[in-house]
Amino acid sequence: TVATFRPLRLGMLTRFYKRNHRRAIVIDGAVGYTGGMAVGDEWLGEARGPEEWRDTMVRTTGCLARDLQSHFAEDWAAVTGEILVGAGFYPRREPGGEDGGVRHTAVASSPGAEQHPMRYFFLLSFLAARRTLYVASPYFVPDRHTREAVASLARQGVDVRILLPNHHTDAKPIRMASHSYYDELLSAGVRIFEYQPTMMHAKLTVVDGCWSVVGSANMDIRSKELNEENALGILDPGLAQAIQATFLADLERAREIRLDQWRRRGVGQRVLERICVLFAEQF
Repeated sequence: TVATFRPLRLGMLTRFYKRNHRRAIVIDGAVGYTGGMAVGDEWLGEARGPEEWRDTMVRTTGCLARDLQSHFAEDWAAVTGEILVGAGFYPRREPGGEDGGVRHTAVASSPGAEQHPMRYFFLLSFLAARRTLYVASPYFVPDRHTREAVASLARQGVDVRILLPNHHTDAKPIRMASHSYYDELLSAGVRIFEYQPTMMHAKLTVVDGCWSVVGSANMDIRSKELNEENALGILDPGLAQAIQATFLADLERAREIRLDQWRRRGVGQRVLERICVLFAEQF
């Protein structure tokens, strides 16, 4: 069965503006996958060139998979009126099952006037960092509170590294808007890298090698205030270190942005950055 989330209709155009960006696959209510991948040819390869994107999905089981399914069920009920309940959709968990009692939290955000749970979720995750904070995001337009938190952590000696796309991106205005924040963050000691081989679409956060955030949300205002998003925060050193290893491997294929070089960029680029950042909330 296929259903369309908030289709475009005359007289209801604002519904189209508020998008469903949640990404999850759940099989038999027992195994789930979440991360940056969607359904498209760009995800069929292994980042060997511009036509093949770099992305990451995380496999979950047990209660983590059921949390992902509950996020799907919420939107499915809103669109179709069908409520997914019962053991056929949510199999009973056996004691000592495959999820192993992993400590985690599941966040599903929806557009709202005042409530922005994804914003607070990421901000609290960042503020928990004491040694390292590694972030990968394809679309990076952080709000003021996030920028201040990240800069403060770097000044306190936390190893803060952010991995972003280079010119291989499907959203050049967003990349130009993100550039307007580079000077502020680099000056505070944040290290910024741009992935070189192809479009970098992974959405990952690892804090102190033990706390991981995976899911659909980007590091931009739209994901935190307008889109329907899903994310999992997982306290598991084994998973965190595996994700961290892939992040550090990606840095080997990235170019680090240096503050002195960045400040020598042309006037034309600076003007474009200032123009694009004016539309930060629209991307």
